[in-house]
Amino acid sequence: MDFPKALSSALRDLPNRVLNVSVEERLFLFENVCAVLNNPGVNSAIIRGICKVIGTTISKYKDAPSQLLVRKLICDLTTSHHDLTIEHMLSVIKTLLLKELPLLPAHKSCRSAVVALGWICLLLKNTNRDSNIYKTEKLRLFEYQSKLYQTSLLAQNTRVTEAATKIIYDLWENNNIFDDTIAAVFEMDATTSSTIMIMTMIRFETEHNQFNILKTHKIKSIEYFVKSMILCKSKPENVFITACQPLLSKIDNSEFSLYIYNDLQKSMLRSPENTLESVGIIFNLINIDCSTYACQIGAVLIKNLYSKGEIARRESVQSLKSLAEKCSDGNVIQKLLELIFSILNGSDGKINVVEYRIKLLQIYTLPQ
Repeated sequence: MDFPKALSSALRDLPNRVLNVSVEERLFLFENVCAVLNNPGVNSAIIRGICKVIGTTISKYKDAPSQLLVRKLICDLTTSHHDLTIEHMLSVIKTLLLKELPLLPAHKSCRSAVVALGWICLLLKNTNRDSNIYKTEKLRLFEYQSKLYQTSLLAQNTRVTEAATKIIYDLWENNNIFDDTIAAVFEMDATTSSTIMIMTMIRFETEHNQFNILKTHKIKSIEYFVKSMILCKSKPENVFITACQPLLSKIDNSEFSLYIYNDLQKSMLRSPENTLESVGIIFNLINIDCSTYACQIGAVLIKNLYSKGEIARRESVQSLKSLAEKCSDGNVIQKLLELIFSILNGSDGKINVVEYRIKLLQIYTLPQ
């Protein structure tokens, strides 16, 4: 066989052909590329070029058969050129995460994220776990996986979220990969993406009637939640906090008091713009009686009912409602109502702006 000629024929103008051939011709094109991967002329530059071409298909190949061709190529690349494929596919995914997906609207970026998530899960599934490249790049593989999964949640599209979760769950059927994920995630910084991955692992275990993370890493998981979702420099997306339900629903009163309450209070006072709405979501998700904490947290929320910012007023109303719904002590509710009336009567100075007074009164119209 004329190896150089076969290689040249398969790779000639590949970036252009991959994007412009008809759907029917894609099978022939990809089969030709796969057929020359063991050609002695294949080097690092060629593998890098093929990986870059794979990256260009993410928004163009929308039909399942075409996406399957790309996935098969990634598997064949990993088998034939393991180390180079890991190296160059990580570079492609980094570009997607940092440069391309952030520029897209959420409904498009989340779909592309699911495709790329499938790619990185293929790398994890087919990698040689004893190889130096895996040991060197393991943390980056799991970091990119967590960032892609987080991106898939942004559009709050149930079908997209379920597709992303299924990809992750299928990967975790391999116990070794699941254990590697746990170890890697707890080596990462406490970011929203690493926290969401922890929560997804807890949910996976719960659905399989296993509770290893909750038994052995519960406090550390709470710390990740607090650092990334409460003591954060910017407001977390609501869907990110909602994704923490598997942990928050299992927290008892003592754990909330010891590990969450104080930091929640601090954040509400220091950065109310980041926390006012989050407070309500957190109270919706926990399963404890919040009467003990209601007066202090409620006082901060009530003060923001007559804030100059419309967003702060609106978020405070909703969070105060959520807090009240988790209180069993009627005396606590009465104290909060008395505080609202005292403010209306001028305890903090006369409130003349009609809109502010309406917000204070609006709390009565919310369903109890």
